[in-house]
Amino acid sequence: MSMEKFADDLRTEVMTEMAETFFSRRVQLEQRIDHFHMMASRVRPVGMDALRRWRTLFRLLLGGEKAKAHMARLGGDPERLLAFALPRGELAPMKLPLALTLRGRYEKTVLRCHEALRQAAQVYNEGCYAPDPRDARRKRRTPGFDDVLKECRALNAEICSVNEFQSPYCVLNFAKSLDPAQVHQERVAGAVVDGDVTRIDKDLAFLPVIFEDLGLPGIPTPPPLDEIREETVRLARELFGEDPAGAQDILQKIRA
Repeated sequence: MSMEKFADDLRTEVMTEMAETFFSRRVQLEQRIDHFHMMASRVRPVGMDALRRWRTLFRLLLGGEKAKAHMARLGGDPERLLAFALPRGELAPMKLPLALTLRGRYEKTVLRCHEALRQAAQVYNEGCYAPDPRDARRKRRTPGFDDVLKECRALNAEICSVNEFQSPYCVLNFAKSLDPAQVHQERVAGAVVDGDVTRIDKDLAFLPVIFEDLGLPGIPTPPPLDEIREETVRLARELFGEDPAGAQDILQKIRA
């Protein structure tokens, strides 16, 4: 085998392997992006339920500055969560607990609503185990907010790597370097293609995922009720004393 034939075969093999790597990694990244958006779409309704629970507790605390301060201590940004759009009803109906007085019912409802929010936020943030639709005898883990955030960061790192190290410009430059004769001819002819290649790079670049555009509210899981029971009951009594009619009105609105 002549050296020229050997060089041609080697160049063909390298080009084939390089093309397979280039397109394979981009296809895998596209599939990963699609899977990521599917995961986010599964988590979003769970987030809306947790947000509705958050709004319910906020409204139950009569929605003033004291309510905002209390909700901020539970975690999250009250102003941001209040501005977050809900696709349907603002409040989550619930069965009201029994009590001898209206104040007692209000206090117990506040505590029950807090626990409902904690459970909903925990499922939203951490995911949970649910029956597998393909096999009722088994359970599978559903993703949560934390999983989406983690995957978003990893996905953006991969997008950055592909755009930087596997851009069309890099691939074409390497391909051209395997054919010195063509490089020489282009130099002699004064060919300039950098502008076109740069435009191709921009056209084929993957856009990073903007987490804020996914429609997932940030709702930290509140502390266990036992840790804040006294504080919560004290706030409920204070609010009821200030506006018993408002407390009765919101109880009626959330009654299941």
